[in-house]
Amino acid sequence: MAMHRIFDQRMIALTKVAEEVNKLEIIYDQLYNQYSEELEVKIKALNALLEPILIIIVGGLVAVMLIAMYMPIFQIGVGLS
Repeated sequence: MAMHRIFDQRMIALTKVAEEVNKLEIIYDQLYNQYSEELEVKIKALNALLEPILIIIVGGLVAVMLIAMYMPIFQIGVGLS
């Protein structure tokens, strides 16, 4: 596992310890819980960052479409007067 970069040092160290005490299943279950919690925290932070940005982008697209729809109507009104 140490030869591959996808495994971090925590996983390698805990795997060594778990092999010595013959408790791989328990250690991997604890690692799964830790990684799941870390991932949830990162996803929540990413959502908190992306949500306002996406709202602004969608609002801008709606504004552009409204302007594109109403500009010809306003130009007809100006042309008639």
